Amino acid sequence: MSDRQVLAAIGMKTGGDCRYFELVHLTCGDLRRKCFACVGKHSLFFLRQDLNGPLHDDADVYYSLIARIIQDENSDQHCLLTMTEELPNWNSDRLFIKAENRSLFLRHLRCNWQTDHMWRLGRVVVFPLSSHPITKERSFDNYVLPYQGYRWTKFQGYRFMLPERFSDQANSIQDSETGEYVDEHGISLVVHVHEAFSLEQLAQIYRDNIRWVAADYKTQLCSEEKQFYVIKNCSRDKRMNLAADVAQWHQWELIIRTRQATILCLVMRRQYIPPACCNAQDIAVLLRCPEEHWTDRETSLLLEAYLIADSLCTDSPNVSVYRDVVQAKLDALRFDEEGTEWIATHLKLKTCWEVEAVRLVKSIWKLYCDDKVEGYDPKVLEMSPQEVLMDSGNAEEWAELECIDNFQTFFTDMLTRGEGLPLSGTQADALDEDTKLRIQHSWHARVARYFAWAVDGGLLGARFNLELMIEGLSALTEEHYKKAYAAFLFLLHLRPRDLTKPFHEVSLAQQMKDKNLSQWMFNDRVMLAVLSTDFLKKQIGKGRDADFFRCLANLLEAGCGVTLKAYICRLFMEMRAQPEAKAKDEDVSADLIVVPSMLSLLKSGGNFLAVYASAALVNLSSGNQAVKMILMGQGMAKTAVRNIQSKDDDLSYYTLMLMVNLTKEPHNRSVIASAGLIPLLYDILTSSYSQVRPAKKRQTMQSAALGSIAKERLLTQTCIVVGQFCNDDRFREQFIDMYPHTVKCLLYIFTTVSFGSFLSSKTMFALKQLCASRNDQKHHIGTHAIPHLIDSLSDKEAEKPTECIYQSLLLLIMLSGLQTNTELMYREGLIQVLEELGEHSSAKRSDGFHNHVGQLMQSMGEIAAVWHALLADATVVWQSALEKVQRWGAATLEELFRRTPGPGRADQDTAAWAMTFRDAISALVSGAQASPAAIDLQRRCFSALICLLTTDDEDDAFDGSILASHMLEHEVMSLVAGAMQLHALSPSLLECAVSLISSLVLEGGDVAADEAFRTGCLKATLSTLARTLDNSENDDQWQGSCLVADASLQQTCLRALWSVSESGELGVTEIAADTGLESVISILSQDGTAEVHKWCASVLQSMLAKGGSDGLLAESVMLLNGSEVLVASIARYVDHLDVIERCAAALATLAAYGPDAAVSVLEAGGLRGNVDQKRTAERDAVRRGDVLRRGMTEDSLQGLVLGSISSSEDLNDASSLENIDHNFTNVESSEEDSDPEEIVKQDLLIHKWCQKQLGDLLSKLSLEPEAVPFLVPVDWERLGLYDYPEVVQDPIDLHTISKRLDASFYHDADDLIDPDLIFRDIEQCWENCLMYFEHDLDVEVVQMAMKMSSVAKRMEERFWADLSAFEESLEKRPLATQVALAATRMGVAAKKVAKKGRKTAVFANDMVKFAADWWQGKRKESPFWKDEKDSLIGLMWPPRFKRAIAVVRETVRRVPLSLLSSEKAVQSFLKPLAESILRTVSSLSMPSGVQVIHDTIGDIKGEWILPDSYEPHSHAEKVLVWAHGGGFVLCSPATHRFFLARIVVHTGVPTFCVDFRKPPRHPFPVPKNDILEVYKSIQKQGFADAVFLGGDSAGGNLVLSVAKELAESESDSVETPLPEGLILLSPWVDLSDTTGDSWHQYADVDYIPSKQAEVIAGIYAQGVPLRDARVSPGRCRTWPVGFPRTLLDYGGCEVFRTQIERLADNMMHHGVELDATVEDGMVHCYPQLEYLWGPDPDGPFEAYFERVSTFMAMKYF
Repeated sequence: MSDRQVLAAIGMKTGGDCRYFELVHLTCGDLRRKCFACVGKHSLFFLRQDLNGPLHDDADVYYSLIARIIQDENSDQHCLLTMTEELPNWNSDRLFIKAENRSLFLRHLRCNWQTDHMWRLGRVVVFPLSSHPITKERSFDNYVLPYQGYRWTKFQGYRFMLPERFSDQANSIQDSETGEYVDEHGISLVVHVHEAFSLEQLAQIYRDNIRWVAADYKTQLCSEEKQFYVIKNCSRDKRMNLAADVAQWHQWELIIRTRQATILCLVMRRQYIPPACCNAQDIAVLLRCPEEHWTDRETSLLLEAYLIADSLCTDSPNVSVYRDVVQAKLDALRFDEEGTEWIATHLKLKTCWEVEAVRLVKSIWKLYCDDKVEGYDPKVLEMSPQEVLMDSGNAEEWAELECIDNFQTFFTDMLTRGEGLPLSGTQADALDEDTKLRIQHSWHARVARYFAWAVDGGLLGARFNLELMIEGLSALTEEHYKKAYAAFLFLLHLRPRDLTKPFHEVSLAQQMKDKNLSQWMFNDRVMLAVLSTDFLKKQIGKGRDADFFRCLANLLEAGCGVTLKAYICRLFMEMRAQPEAKAKDEDVSADLIVVPSMLSLLKSGGNFLAVYASAALVNLSSGNQAVKMILMGQGMAKTAVRNIQSKDDDLSYYTLMLMVNLTKEPHNRSVIASAGLIPLLYDILTSSYSQVRPAKKRQTMQSAALGSIAKERLLTQTCIVVGQFCNDDRFREQFIDMYPHTVKCLLYIFTTVSFGSFLSSKTMFALKQLCASRNDQKHHIGTHAIPHLIDSLSDKEAEKPTECIYQSLLLLIMLSGLQTNTELMYREGLIQVLEELGEHSSAKRSDGFHNHVGQLMQSMGEIAAVWHALLADATVVWQSALEKVQRWGAATLEELFRRTPGPGRADQDTAAWAMTFRDAISALVSGAQASPAAIDLQRRCFSALICLLTTDDEDDAFDGSILASHMLEHEVMSLVAGAMQLHALSPSLLECAVSLISSLVLEGGDVAADEAFRTGCLKATLSTLARTLDNSENDDQWQGSCLVADASLQQTCLRALWSVSESGELGVTEIAADTGLESVISILSQDGTAEVHKWCASVLQSMLAKGGSDGLLAESVMLLNGSEVLVASIARYVDHLDVIERCAAALATLAAYGPDAAVSVLEAGGLRGNVDQKRTAERDAVRRGDVLRRGMTEDSLQGLVLGSISSSEDLNDASSLENIDHNFTNVESSEEDSDPEEIVKQDLLIHKWCQKQLGDLLSKLSLEPEAVPFLVPVDWERLGLYDYPEVVQDPIDLHTISKRLDASFYHDADDLIDPDLIFRDIEQCWENCLMYFEHDLDVEVVQMAMKMSSVAKRMEERFWADLSAFEESLEKRPLATQVALAATRMGVAAKKVAKKGRKTAVFANDMVKFAADWWQGKRKESPFWKDEKDSLIGLMWPPRFKRAIAVVRETVRRVPLSLLSSEKAVQSFLKPLAESILRTVSSLSMPSGVQVIHDTIGDIKGEWILPDSYEPHSHAEKVLVWAHGGGFVLCSPATHRFFLARIVVHTGVPTFCVDFRKPPRHPFPVPKNDILEVYKSIQKQGFADAVFLGGDSAGGNLVLSVAKELAESESDSVETPLPEGLILLSPWVDLSDTTGDSWHQYADVDYIPSKQAEVIAGIYAQGVPLRDARVSPGRCRTWPVGFPRTLLDYGGCEVFRTQIERLADNMMHHGVELDATVEDGMVHCYPQLEYLWGPDPDGPFEAYFERVSTFMAMKYF
């Protein structure tokens, strides 16, 4: 054996180092003795059996005297040593030795013999070992016969049964006994026998548990595998002991499947190996089966592997135990607690210190009894050992033992009582003082550990342990407390790790808070009890969580054992995460203290502790944003990926739980996804989905056996993380497009597992998230999930937890967004199921349930087949007394009213529908009346009634007036008035109430208006409107009201007033009599929304039109300055045509009241304030009724425009007025004719009137039921009408006519609309149809055409009649015509001015929206991509990448070329567009380990991207200066930040991105000079030893020009060093080339259009010829000698490829050191588009960054 302590003791007896010893039978001549053979460095020693000295004098045999060794062939134990000469005191030159472990003895002897000879002779000598029969007969083999088909096989001291088909596999050293075997099918078996270690050594290297060894095996077996599944990873019992081995065996089983093979690994540990029982040895059996043979032979191979492992046993049966040695180690307390118990059980040996331990336990017990501590019985002191002690054995009488009076003295005495301690004598003299102290203090620590075990149930069992002792301390008197506490401190034995220092009592709490706790040691068993009893927490003090957590963090970082660290993690696992309840900063910081220690444990503590650390971090991070930030900042994403890759189920489970907490934030999701988690989630799904346990009704014996609870737990967390990733559209698309089996696996899990399980709920959550924005996925998931889901919900026997019901409803709501799914739900009986679920306990105690059901019922309202049934069901809901049930019932009715098409379209019974509607009205009114105080219920009822009134249907039963009449019969007006009075401070309810009043008056007419007066609804509306005004005249009770300036409420009130005023003069009188007129004009005078001002003008116009002819209302308007307010509104909303037209109509109506009113309108338009003779003459002429002269009218118009615009607060400066005046003059001059009579014509008013009326007429025609075939162009190909183009020469449709109307297609030479032209096209719609079908009345579409022709003719006749009446009114009222014409002209001109000023911005916004729609996934596939491009690329692009490239290309192509040369256009259009395209970059989180610093170098701004270890401007070995691309005019360092950060991460080189000045303001050579200035400044300031230049696209052009200029410059007095190297990415090096081969070949693949490139090139060159090498360095004919080495990368499908390859050939021809790489299938600047491609470790992006890293690491020679 090779126990270190025993060898050290033997070494003191022999006087030399010993490596191995064994008890042998020695025969030498007539000497026959049993002794110890000790293998030393230079000799073989023989000691007496009692180890008290050598066998005799000269009992050592030097290796130089051993001539040869012969091992007996007839036995396994005998050998013969032959000497070169006879030695003194030996009777013979031959030593015959019998050793139980002969093979091990000879192995050690060989090793030391050869080492000795090499040391002595300096050369390698072969060990003289041979085999020969020595004994007469072969000993009988005591082992059992192997099973049939097996044979016994020996390997390194062990034997096992091996199937006979296996043969030895030779290696490079030997042909047999290699431990490797193989059969004819390629199935291999490998046996590993590890070196034996002592138990102390195993604990020191953290391999004291077989589990850690198995984890190492798993890591090694899977390290080279890209994909593998761990099928089994658990402990297993060894089933056989064929050698009667006294040692203890443990076994661990691993089954791993890879793509190539399945590996069975059985790791075993043989512990307490005799003879000294202090060692352990690990053995592993590995069976590897190729995948093609595993399926057919799975069961048989498993049984074979188990039999091989179970039959494995030692080759030396019945090995003796050295009881004296074991006893000596027991007395030296060298065994741990587990070893002590095992020896006592199996060998019946005990330490001599047991009596002292019993005394200690009895003494402590007596202390507690003396103080009468509860639970401590004094009678125990008088009992016999058999009654008290767990194993009395030979112990003295318990009752007779003397108790310890002074614990401190007792423990101090123990320091010197150990046997063999070097206190005095020769042994002590041979040691230095520090060594002696270390031996003594180490003994003292072992005593404390043994006594702690004795106290902790080792002697008394559950009667007394450490926890009971610690908990009882507080009940002791002060004197006894000091004694017991001294005993406790000794047992804890908190002392320095420096064993030269003695143990002394220290403050537990103080020392635990010390950061240097790692330099102290303690007894883990006692510390565990300290924590479990909260003793430490009590010592620290209440409310000091931060100090307690700091102690726990120190413990985790100290050198304590695995069990204690795991327990600390469990403490945090058991703590409830309630960060919202923590009010103190100290409490919040407490969590943060322990997080770094947990992270350290997670990363370096091994899988076992990583599981506990992950579970603790789950609890710590739950709802705690600060903890999450620390975790993400410390690289938790990469750690999580590494943990999941280990394929440990427990570790993966808790890691995913932690990811559930972290992925709730969008920025965390981006970081975690970039670390590579999503492919691992997919791997878990695809590898584990089939191992879920099926529901009981579908369960079979085989399927139940395959089910795995661990896999279900893992899949549950996987589903949650997948669902949370799907909150982001890009990750949802990634799961669906890049990992297509995700949905399939989830559907299998959902339809297989028990419906009420937690896994089922989270699977539904993941499915809901995956189909959120994809109708194809909704259809696929709905087809498979809906029947199973409804069937499970309807199963009365199935368990339905609340969570499962909620997730079911949410999934159904999501799937109901597709009508086919909704129809499927109805067919499967969802309505009945929902009614049954209403009785569920969770439904009765939660509002959320009813809200979800309400949403679902609303969605089902899309199906015409169930409208009627749903209406009836929702109406029945009102019989419920629950307000929350009525709320969702009202919401359902509202949605059904909105979507109900009426019986005429649904083929339902009209009477039944009418009855259902009347019942619904009655139910809604009754519900609102029953709960007047319920605001939410009232609001929903009013909304449902409004929706019913606005239902569009032709049937008389559903006419709005009839429905309004039903509502008035139910006293709805009174209900509304009461609600407005009761809830006068609820804006949402007031808005619904006023909207209902407005709808009732519009539909109910005069009757409803009268009812509004009678019930006080009108007064309440006026009062509400007044309270929305923000002025000091309001009542005190309304000051600070929430209604002030509520634009939405104001708009609703104004609509109600308008509807009342439209009912007649009585309504106008009521409004004017109250505060209505003042409120309206007051709102107009304030800054509000355009919609509010529009409705104010509408109310005024209606009141003026309906208010009678006495002029009192007009005078009131003029007194309130209504004219000025209306004109000011026109100026304020000059770009809102609706406001302008309504205000103009009000002004025109006001002017019609008489000359005074007309003059007030003209004064408001600009003449007010110019009181002179001309103004007086104009007013007199107006009052006389004269026709305005031309000059006066033109001046008035000009004044009206300028006056209205000057009143606007937004345009009150002189420059703005001059600009508007200029624009208006241009518009006037372009629209006015030179004819003096033309200005007074009413043609413009008639034109505007016709345009509006014809637009309304087209809208009405489109709404006709028979208009469907004529709405859009005829799709004759789809309909099979292939001769349609030949028959119909002039196809036309209503949509085309509408577009022509908007495009001024029907205008005449004077730019006025010609109604005859549009009516001709309308008639052509029907005539084309009749002509094609030859007036065949049997054809349905012909009948529809004839019906439409009749309707159109009636509308045309009505139009001409209305036009005549309008023209007649203009002739009768010339003054009103003049004013209306002026207002109309002003509106048209102002709108054109506004459009002219915003043209570029509007176009830019439209383009940005176009690109944004694609980026946000609102379009499913790009219409610009053609399949034939795939073959041109030669590489399969992901759908997202394909779509993105197409969007960018087509968006850039839409840019007008004229905008590119305008700096204003670049700023307002091109840069917003570029930012919208590149905003995905800003959504990505920066890689960890980098920092971004804004800086200015040489007056040029830019951005440093630095590794975290660098400070700005600090000296570095290398620096990279980068010129960003973007066509010289676009982009910035911000757009390239993520790309350059990736370079910094790979290279570690600080990078400065230059924000150079850009054209058109700064053309060539300004951008190039900026790059040169930055480069020179960096060189001058000495930032780095070597500076690299780099650039992409246009930036590559700039850095290439700079490098060439530096290389060619010879005139500088101070030479600027050349760059260390150039890094060029897709450089644009020839601005004159837009027609090369690559431009034509890849125009529809790459995203750079040639026309735009040509314009941008001209903008940058600014007069310099594009072929000039100064702007096109690719056209250089020569390259100077010594030009910097260059790295050149470009895409194989980019438009610049021809010119880049031309540049490369030219540079290489002139000797430039060039490393050029083309990436096939890639576009321009492809490395910057990595985020669009998606995760692809084998893709082109990592290879590019590796090339850059390698290039910068090389040294230029």
